[in-house]
Amino acid sequence: LADRINYLDYSSSNQALSQKKGKTVLFFAATTWCSNCIALEKEIKNRLSEIPKDVIILKVDYDNDQKMKAKYAVVQQHTLVVLGKSGIEVKRWIGGNFDLMLNELKDRSEKQKIKVTV
Repeated sequence: LADRINYLDYSSSNQALSQKKGKTVLFFAATTWCSNCIALEKEIKNRLSEIPKDVIILKVDYDNDQKMKAKYAVVQQHTLVVLGKSGIEVKRWIGGNFDLMLNELKDRSEKQKIKVTV
């Protein structure tokens, strides 16, 4: 499933499969009651085709997934955390400027392609 879709609900199996396939994982800590979360999720879904193919966004349930919040030190909803290929955090946004986030993900994706081909 993670081969074809780049926006899924978080599960440890979705994360493991994505990392095994060499994808950059972006956690999106969201709630059902946060207007900013709702707006960002709508924008993500409307612009899925713009997300680099080697990036997967995993939506984490901020209200109920205490383990993920603790592991990545997420203290508020609407936090986005990018993991590198090794599973270590490499970037974080709180709040959302989707265009800025998308540009940084595309730049990161391009740099990784260059490293592979050199």
